[in-house]
Amino acid sequence: MTTVKVSSQVEEKTWEELKILASESQQSISGLLTEAIAECVQRRRVRPEVQTALVQSINDNKRLGELLAQQQIQRELGYKIPYPGRSTGNS
Repeated sequence: MTTVKVSSQVEEKTWEELKILASESQQSISGLLTEAIAECVQRRRVRPEVQTALVQSINDNKRLGELLAQQQIQRELGYKIPYPGRSTGNS
């Protein structure tokens, strides 16, 4: 496996705790950092199937999103905005 050298800053207390953990677990600091970074990336990355489902849901509910946005604007402005293709009842 190819490795890269990184430089960063961490709080002194965290660094000391990491050194103790490395000693207690008989692992290198580099190994612990690599493991922690990999776990962080995996935890924070959105899985492709989740991203696909999100986009599909947004597309399926586009009209609902538009209606909710109009409703929010109406609440903020204090008056009704007529929906396209719908009478306002003021005829």
